[in-house]
Parts: sequence; structure tokens; C-alpha cells
Amino acid sequence: MSDKIDTASDAPLDFAPAKQWAIHSAVLDYVEDALEDDDSPGPVVELVILEKIEAGDYRFTAFEYDRLRDILADYADSEETPDVDRNPANAVVDRIDHQCPGKVHR
Repeated sequence: MSDKIDTASDAPLDFAPAKQWAIHSAVLDYVEDALEDDDSPGPVVELVILEKIEAGDYRFTAFEYDRLRDILADYADSEETPDVDRNPANAVVDRIDHQCPGKVHR
């Protein structure tokens, strides 16, 4: 039986301002880096995620949750990430792992 689910709940996740800031910073950094890298494919899914975040909509597909989780995990582990963003980013990763459907890393 597969762990992968292609749909996600219609209910958006609610995040405190510090977590919203970490989410936005992580995705924005990812998109900016991807756009500068001529060898990488365009960040199509990540741009959709960023647009939703900037619109205040934290409702994502299962695939978007999976991408968001990976981006935040990398962001939290990066030496370039401000210390103030590490705990909120890790907290969002944990929340996605426990509350979101999809092919989430567990």
C-alpha cells in the first residue's frame, strides 16, 4: 500500500507570525536561487507556493506540502539562515510531518 496521497485537506494550516516569516523567507530564498541558476529547471511549483503565501493562503496540495517541507528543512539546516528563523522553520517541518497528507517524509 502506498503512502502517497495526491490530495490535501481544504482547510489551510494556521501559522503564528514567526512561522509565516520563516516560511516566506525559505520559499523566497529558494525561488531566487533557482531563478539565478541557469542549469536548474524553473521553480514553477515553488512560485505557486510563494504566491499563495504572499496572498495569505496557507492551503496547499499534497505535493506542495511535500515541496514546502523539503524547502523548510533545507532552510533550517543552512548556515546562511538567520538563527531567529531556525526554530520556526523546524516547527513547521514537524507540523507538516504530523498533520499533512501526502508523500511527506516521516
